[in-house]
Amino acid sequence: RPAQAVQPTELQLAEQAEAEARYTEAIAHYRQYLTASPSDDDARFRLARVLAWNKQYAESEKILQDFVKKYPENPEGVVQLARVFRWDEKYPEAVEAYRKGLALQPRNPVIHLELAQVYSYMRDFPHSLDEYRIARGLDPESLDAQKGVVRALIWTGETESAGKQLAELKRSHPDDAEVAALQQQLETFEIDQARAQSPEKAAEYLRAQVERDPQNIAARLELADVYIARGEFPPGIKELRAALELKPDRDDLRLRLGRVLSWNREYPDSIRFYREWMNNHPDDQNVRMELARVLSWSKDYDGSVAEYQQVLKADPDNTAARLEMARVLSWAKQYNPALENYNQVLEKDPRSYDAWLGRGRVYSYQSRW
Repeated sequence: RPAQAVQPTELQLAEQAEAEARYTEAIAHYRQYLTASPSDDDARFRLARVLAWNKQYAESEKILQDFVKKYPENPEGVVQLARVFRWDEKYPEAVEAYRKGLALQPRNPVIHLELAQVYSYMRDFPHSLDEYRIARGLDPESLDAQKGVVRALIWTGETESAGKQLAELKRSHPDDAEVAALQQQLETFEIDQARAQSPEKAAEYLRAQVERDPQNIAARLELADVYIARGEFPPGIKELRAALELKPDRDDLRLRLGRVLSWNREYPDSIRFYREWMNNHPDDQNVRMELARVLSWSKDYDGSVAEYQQVLKADPDNTAARLEMARVLSWAKQYNPALENYNQVLEKDPRSYDAWLGRGRVYSYQSRW
């Protein structure tokens, strides 16, 4: 007679579902098992753990609190309760539980590391730094502890020390994404500090960044912004050109450079960059109007009018474009076309101050007092 297959027990089914992250099923099997075996505290502990993974924190906390009362010397129960408090964002309760865990296992680097994270969530950065340092001292090979120390040093404003330790991490783990993110975090913190002191401090910091890493586009662009905000267009243009050389596919840099060149009255170069933008974005009528203005400032009135006509062809009701074109026509001494456009605006809006003012100026140019 063939042997009958052995059916798995509820506990085995619970463990299998837990291992496969089927938490709802695992919880159901654990509950069924505990109904028949209510004294199995190990299974109840595992139920609490799975409940927490399933974000059923309140019930998990209650089970674990009972477990800790029954087994106060068991560090596993205390630490698991601390973790559930942490996941439930009950940070003061988590700190208290982690401290109890450390009283039982003071040299456990994992507990120190997790406590450091809780302190960081509470923005208690000095205590977070202390715990990260203890964790690193207990386990010098722990990359999480090493990164945690650097992160906490940044948070506490100890940027010089953070920079030195981060440099070591970059050498030992050049491809680690979190280490690269820490570098960005350090730079952001330092530039924020520099900005808070003065624009000159910000510029000084960014110049140092560019000198250290000429490929640092973000630093170049921010340095350009500092110069431009102070009206120092030539050095701002220099940084924008360098950034565009590093990233020639960045159309936004091309447009930005075109604008700043126009502010510095370098019209031929400005127009060239504007036209490159328009070649790639022919439907961008807002930038086409910018190009029209720059052409007018360079006294290429015909070119300016041609761009305004393109805008009006796409949007005949664009009053701003019509008013600007009329003004350029008047500068080109094409008074009748200028008046025609001013009159078109007044037909739609008889109260248009700009149209009345523009028409009055054309009459004055014609000596029609």
